[in-house]
Amino acid sequence: MTKYIAVNNKKGGTGKTSVSCMLAVYLSRFGQTCLIDSDESGNATKRFTEEIEE
Repeated sequence: MTKYIAVNNKKGGTGKTSVSCMLAVYLSRFGQTCLIDSDESGNATKRFTEEIEE
């Protein structure tokens, strides 16, 4: 069964991206997970695609 979870708020700086990313990582432990970044800044996309500096 497919389930959808939306994290939204009109105000900026409320932690939507942080909560969404942490929730996606947590849920991915239990099965396939898709995070859709609809913010123009693309911060969630950047978090998962940037190279990790050692």
